[in-house]
Amino acid sequence: MERDIKGEIDSQSITKHTIDNSTTTHIETGKTVRHDDEYVEENEFDQIREEGFHSLIISGNDHLSSNPSKLVSIPEGIDNDKYRDITERETTGVQEASETDQRLPKQKLEYFEWNKTIEDRCKAVIESQQEQLSDRVYDIHEENARKYWDIFYKRNTTNFYKNRNYIHREFNLDELVKELGEKKGRRLNLLEAGCGVGNTLFPLMEIYHDRVKMIGFDFSDNAIQMIQKDSRYRVEDIEVEVRDLVKHEVDYKQLDFVTLVFVLSGISPENHEMCIKKLLDCMDSNSYLYFRDYAEFDMAQLRLASRKDSKLKEGFYLKTDGTRVYYFNEKYLRELFSKFEGVEVEKLETHYRTIRNIKRGLEMNRVWIQGVIRKK
Repeated sequence: MERDIKGEIDSQSITKHTIDNSTTTHIETGKTVRHDDEYVEENEFDQIREEGFHSLIISGNDHLSSNPSKLVSIPEGIDNDKYRDITERETTGVQEASETDQRLPKQKLEYFEWNKTIEDRCKAVIESQQEQLSDRVYDIHEENARKYWDIFYKRNTTNFYKNRNYIHREFNLDELVKELGEKKGRRLNLLEAGCGVGNTLFPLMEIYHDRVKMIGFDFSDNAIQMIQKDSRYRVEDIEVEVRDLVKHEVDYKQLDFVTLVFVLSGISPENHEMCIKKLLDCMDSNSYLYFRDYAEFDMAQLRLASRKDSKLKEGFYLKTDGTRVYYFNEKYLRELFSKFEGVEVEKLETHYRTIRNIKRGLEMNRVWIQGVIRKK
C-alpha cells in the first residue's frame, strides 16, 4: 500500500516531517524514558532528538558482557585493550574528556549475542509495517537528496559526527600502507567517498600525511566548505571537492584505498551497483575498499519500521529530516560485490554493539556491518 505524507513537499520547498513520539520504551520491562535534545552519530543513537523511537531494546541483560571473548557474535580480532581511548563521549554523545580531565569514565566495547529470539522479534516489527510511501514522495527525496544533506550540515556544522579514530585499526592501515608503499614505490592515494566534514580524512592525514595523499568529495557544499576552512587543511596533504557520487562522473586515478563509511546507506538501492562500479573503476590494481554502514535489524531500523510514514522500499526508509537510510545484510553485499570481476571480499562481518548512556540510564543495541574489499 502506498501513501503520501501529510503536508507533502511541493516542487518549490523542502519541508521537514516530524512525529510526536519522544520516548524510549524497553521491550522487556516496559519502562519508558523520555529523551530531550541530543544528537549522536552512527556509532551511537542516530538522531534521537528528532525521530523518537520505542520498543527497541531487544535483548535482556543476560545477553550483555563487557568481555567480548565470552560472546559468540564478536567481530574477529577485536582487542579491548586497543580501544582504551573510547571515552563516554564516543559511546553516549557526552563531551569528551581531555587528557587532564578524568571525570568521565572510559568504557570498553560491549557486544550482545545475536540469537533467533531477537531476530524473530526484529522481523515482526519490520514486517508489521505494511504502508509504503508513494512514488511521488520517493522521487522528490531522490531529486532533493543533496539539498537535505546540505541543510543537515548547515544546521549541525562539525558538531554531529565525531572523528573516526578507529578507521586505521579496523582497516589495518598501518600494515597495508607499509606493504603497498614498498611495492608501488610512490606516495599512496586514499579517497573518502562522501567525506562529510572530514571526520575520517583529518585523523588519517595526521597519521599518514607523509605517505598517503588524502582525497575526498561530498555532494554538500556546506560540508566541503567546512573542511577547506579548517586550519588543518593543506592541499599538499588533503584535497576535497564537491561531487555527487550518483549524478557526477568519478574520474580519480591510482586510488590505493577507498573508504565508504555510512555513505551507501544514504543512496537509493537502485544506484548501489553504479556507485560501487564508479569507485572500483578509479582504483589501482592491488587496492582496498573499506566499507562500514548500518545493518539489518539495527535499533534505528526498528524505530523507523514502527512508524507509518517512513518506508520507501524494503529496507529503505525516510528519516524525519528528509535524509534516507538503507539497512544492509551480508548476503546483499556479497551479491553486490560479486558482480565485479577481479574483486574479492576479504572480510565481511556484522557487529552487534551495545551502547550505553550512563547518565540517562539508556541501553541500546546497534547493528553495523563492515568489510574489506580488495581489487586484485
